[in-house]
Amino acid sequence: MTLKTEIENLRDSLFAKASEKEKLFYCFVTQQPYNGIMETPVGDLDKICFAVFTNSNSDVSAEVQHIAPSEPYKNIHYSNSITTLIPVCLKSEEAKNKYLKKYFDSHSLAEKLLLTKIFPAENFQFLSNSKTELDKLIDETFFHPNFDNAETHLTSAFSEITDILELLAFRSAYYELLKVHTNTKVEKQLAELSEEVNKLISIVTKRISFTIDLLTFFILLFASPMAVYELNKYYDKLQIDKLSSIWTFVSPIITVLILIGRKLFPKMFSFYEDFKHTLVVFWFWLRKISYNKLIQLCKVNKY
Repeated sequence: MTLKTEIENLRDSLFAKASEKEKLFYCFVTQQPYNGIMETPVGDLDKICFAVFTNSNSDVSAEVQHIAPSEPYKNIHYSNSITTLIPVCLKSEEAKNKYLKKYFDSHSLAEKLLLTKIFPAENFQFLSNSKTELDKLIDETFFHPNFDNAETHLTSAFSEITDILELLAFRSAYYELLKVHTNTKVEKQLAELSEEVNKLISIVTKRISFTIDLLTFFILLFASPMAVYELNKYYDKLQIDKLSSIWTFVSPIITVLILIGRKLFPKMFSFYEDFKHTLVVFWFWLRKISYNKLIQLCKVNKY
């Protein structure tokens, strides 16, 4: 089982215990569709969260004006939870200026990471204080990059995950490391495969081109005797001799003109090359292989 699969399995497990708001938050951060049944939000704060997390076009300006300036009451406030703080701060500059940095400075590294991703323009001041394996993974992936060392924390950090927020942070670190440490073995194999496919296409193209050129040569070679044979049926010897003399004089000139014309005016003779290319495509089609798709895949694997 790959780590990617384990992340999805753990997500399903955590979703079984998470609130709808947490599930929507997870899907909002990961840009995944939410497949659950959503209840119609009732309170002002729920309406704001729902609008932000679902990218809804619904107007919640009245709710924001009511919620954003509110003060904490008996430790109950939107600024105490990242899942409510973020939606309000995305809708209200006042709330963002008042509570965002304060929340960043006083909460976990996982939440710090999520805030820096959702508010990339903010100038957060980060001080390293890694306590757990997950902290070390996040720190060495994003804040003080040391990618080789960060990879060593993946397994142990994954075992520490207990909630949606930690899973989101781990997931971000994991996918970031995938970007940095690409699978060079697979890349090499794909490059070699691309090279072999290009060789195959080149060999087939050259063989078909040679075959068509050879057939064309023999057709032209036997065209004159066949023409003489046909002419003998309708013309006397004197007329045939005259036509033969004219052809003997004209044919080299025509041959030279064709050769020069193919070099100077390739578009005029493109039908011949197009015909050969069509045969190449047809050769692959007979073997149930898409020539165009092979070409596209080979181009992709060059980069």
